[in-house]
Amino acid sequence: MNQQISPSTLGHFLTTPFGALLPATPSPLATAQIAQQLRAALMNLHPLTGPDFSALHSGPVAMPIELNDVRECAPNVVVLPAPPWSAAEPRLWVRPEVGERLRRAAHALPSNLKIGFWEGFRPLVTQQALWNIGLVLLPILQPGLRRDELEWVLESCVARPNATAEHSTGYALDIAVLDESHQVLDPRDARGQLAHRIFSRALTRAGLINYAAEWWHWSYPPAPDTYAAPISA
Repeated sequence: MNQQISPSTLGHFLTTPFGALLPATPSPLATAQIAQQLRAALMNLHPLTGPDFSALHSGPVAMPIELNDVRECAPNVVVLPAPPWSAAEPRLWVRPEVGERLRRAAHALPSNLKIGFWEGFRPLVTQQALWNIGLVLLPILQPGLRRDELEWVLESCVARPNATAEHSTGYALDIAVLDESHQVLDPRDARGQLAHRIFSRALTRAGLINYAAEWWHWSYPPAPDTYAAPISA
């Protein structure tokens, strides 16, 4: 991103909770554009211009839910480099039923396409950090936002850090379609569009659901009583 944000500015927002504002609903197109812009900024965070996430991963992570390593339950999936905010091991954990559906989808793809895996399980302490950093980044990326719009716009892109956040239940995945050299194919360009349609069809047939505003975010809908309890590192 073009704007430079000091580590102290972002670091201040890593663990401070924020209250809710009045909800509203952005348009689907605006939501998708903002979500892609925000993810690009988050994926490009650097220790010199962004927060140090290492403190979030310094302790053990509780597992009040059953989770499997995606490398074991879906060995035909390619593990991509960890996002800047994501702990190395917990990000590879998924619910068993999610791993099985991911395995099926990967098996259904033609040999020249693969599923790339960024992140599954996300501890709530990390979800809180992403939410707080989003509150800092959004006014920079979208300077026209009013303060009373900020939280409901952010909530359309980043789940609130509570026990029903999909990544913190183990039911959500951030994934991509890869070519034969394991390069991510962007569905927004001509080369990636066909591959992404094939990818999406395989995932949908396997029982996974895409969040339309985020092409990378897929989930398996859980039963209402299977959410994780609050988790801390």
